[in-house]
Amino acid sequence: MPLLTIAIPTYDRNEMLMKTLGLILPQIGGRDVSVLVIDDASPEPVGQAVLAAAEKHGVAAQVRTHRNPSNVGLSANSCRCVELSDGEWVWPLSDDDIPRPDGVDSILRVLQTVEPECVDIKLSAGGGGGFAHEFSVNGHLEYAALFNTSPGFFWRDIFMSTTVFRRSAYLKNICHAYYGGPPTVIPLIIMKILALKSGGSAQFRKEIVVDPQPVAVGGEASWDRSDFYCGLTLLDTMTVLSDWAAIAMPGVTNAIFNFRGKRWFSAASHGLRINFIKPAHVTRFYISWMACAGGVFFKAWLALLAFVMPVFHRYPVLRRAALRLAKTAALARSSRR
Repeated sequence: MPLLTIAIPTYDRNEMLMKTLGLILPQIGGRDVSVLVIDDASPEPVGQAVLAAAEKHGVAAQVRTHRNPSNVGLSANSCRCVELSDGEWVWPLSDDDIPRPDGVDSILRVLQTVEPECVDIKLSAGGGGGFAHEFSVNGHLEYAALFNTSPGFFWRDIFMSTTVFRRSAYLKNICHAYYGGPPTVIPLIIMKILALKSGGSAQFRKEIVVDPQPVAVGGEASWDRSDFYCGLTLLDTMTVLSDWAAIAMPGVTNAIFNFRGKRWFSAASHGLRINFIKPAHVTRFYISWMACAGGVFFKAWLALLAFVMPVFHRYPVLRRAALRLAKTAALARSSRR
């Protein structure tokens, strides 16, 4: 088992992927590192090109590829990074981010210093996406508090390419990430919270290991930020995470309110997914679709959620009543179809 697997989920960005590999592969020779590229059924398969690049750099024995039979989306492909990696630690690297020339060595040095209870290491990104000082947190509630004490913490924390996690700690909680089905990379956040809730700790480091891919002027913005919130609202509805959400959600909402980007909230038809967690199984009900006319209405919806979530956590009877009502409404909707 290698110490570190660099897991790269990819879909139909072959040119960007090869640029990223061109920066990563020269760094892994002779090191206890493997690379895994997971192709989410791209129109043009990437396997042969990846293996050819590995041969060119003399690291073919350290590189594997996997192609999903059908496109499963970024959420599920993020989970596949956890499942298919073979390293003790996993660095999920986006196919369009730019690893620093010393990124691998920086991570390996950090891994030599971590405590046995550490389950997650958050490193820094260039362009202001880093941490001014190093610190650690113990447990999921200390982690939740960071969302309120640091205005920029939310955006730094959801940046996948600066995360290195202990695979065994994430793998034991992967069912919750799969069942949730939220957008983007929120499954990794779910597994992180649950790993911390089990007694783990997380480190936050100053080492810069990657630079974000710049978005071309006039081009499409890289993410729709409202997607993140719709995914994170899921966390409060999961019984196992409601205490985390009660602390973190006001800070998360504030981070999204104050986001200044090219696009405002495009909130039409965002689904609120409510999950009912049972000891043996999870039943999903897709409750309703938000059809908002613009950003003002969506911000009002977020403000309402930020108020309701802590109330539901303080008064479990209200949360249970809301879940029963939501379940009844979902069943009624499905019976009319």
